[in-house]
Amino acid sequence: MMDKSIAFMLVLVFLSTSCIFTLPLTKANSEIVIPKIGLYYYPWYVGDWSVNHKNCPDTPVLGQYNSSDLHVMDQHLNWFEQLGIDFIIFSWWGKGSPADANTKIMANEISRNYSNIQFFIMVEPFTTGWDEAYNPLNGICNYTLIYNYIYDTYADHYNSSYFYLDGKPAIGFYDGPTRNLTINGVPDDNRFTSRLIGPFPNDNWEYQVPDPSLSTQPVCMDNEISVCPRYDAHGWHEDVNYTQELYDQQWHKAISDANQGKVNIVTIISWNEYAERTQIEPTNDTTSAFKSDPFHLFNKTKQYIETIKTINNTVAPTSLTTIYTIAGGVVLTVIVLTAFVFRKKTRQKNQNWKEKEGFAGEISNLSESLNSRLPLSYWVYQDYLKANYL
Repeated sequence: MMDKSIAFMLVLVFLSTSCIFTLPLTKANSEIVIPKIGLYYYPWYVGDWSVNHKNCPDTPVLGQYNSSDLHVMDQHLNWFEQLGIDFIIFSWWGKGSPADANTKIMANEISRNYSNIQFFIMVEPFTTGWDEAYNPLNGICNYTLIYNYIYDTYADHYNSSYFYLDGKPAIGFYDGPTRNLTINGVPDDNRFTSRLIGPFPNDNWEYQVPDPSLSTQPVCMDNEISVCPRYDAHGWHEDVNYTQELYDQQWHKAISDANQGKVNIVTIISWNEYAERTQIEPTNDTTSAFKSDPFHLFNKTKQYIETIKTINNTVAPTSLTTIYTIAGGVVLTVIVLTAFVFRKKTRQKNQNWKEKEGFAGEISNLSESLNSRLPLSYWVYQDYLKANYL
């Protein structure tokens, strides 16, 4: 049976070593990462939507606007501030396109009046309008021209408003569906951090139709995860009236992953992609179960952003902390116990030697006592035997 003092010492050692190993992990985990919230933005709307955008069945609360309207841009940016959006991803269709012209106007407005919002460019698979960069006859793309134009016009010109990733200006290339710019990959430019964005397995950031299984919502490169309220185009019809609550399920997953320290960026698909009906902009929606509330998705998004920006992931990852704590306690406990047992054995050995020395001393004393009591004739007789016979 284990001695009570030994048992007490083992418990004390385990608790103290567990604390020693837990403290540095708690300090590391206390460095909370609040996810950045990004938003895909489409600056291509022009004129009468019934003529130019016939594939858009829903109508914004602001009306069928022109994307070049500065009042519309300001209202959008004010709404972004209310939501807590950190950066915008502009859908960009080449030099000289309407999207290019409108992005310049909005980038200028951001740099002048919205210092807490940043942006970066996502290059779409344009096929016409800039033949020097992409030749539709032979499919050859001049990536250097694209990089140079984005850098000079946006990344460098609006440096303080441009979104950085890994210490460099970010740039995206949309990978689909035609893939004319991305089918063979995109060469890097050392001025940028470039990312492929799309639905394909080799893409860096996922841009995908929402799925009830959440299989299209992985945590991607840069710990980025996307959320999308619905998709209603090109043969896919997911949560058309929002009754499946796919948007809620995706946000719950994103918040759960963020609480575990797995998410650094959340991208929302989208602010105003009306052709695919993924918009969260306040809208008069033709199929929504919440038609009476044009701000339904806007307010829901605001609540989820507020939640994810107040997460507490100080205990993540809990399992790793627990493993290190127990392992550390066990290892040091074994070391201390081994030292204790060795010390006890050494002390026992020393005690045994002392007992042996004491016994030998007693024998010596007894011998001397006997010798002193034997008669002298006995010793004379012993000397005679040794001298003559032994």
